[in-house]
Amino acid sequence: MILIPVTETEQINYLFKRLNQIDNKIQSSRKNRKYKHSLMRQYEFCNNELNDLLPLQHAI
Repeated sequence: MILIPVTETEQINYLFKRLNQIDNKIQSSRKNRKYKHSLMRQYEFCNNELNDLLPLQHAI
């Protein structure tokens, strides 16, 4: 496997795009519960990765 270095911004953009793709699939897969559960796990993983990359926003 070849690892390509990417910037944090590229990672964030990819994760936002991936979350959107997964969300669209979740919305369109209403009948298949196993598939939807798998998508939800993928969504949760991507969301956690994104939260780790984004700086914390503090309310003033």
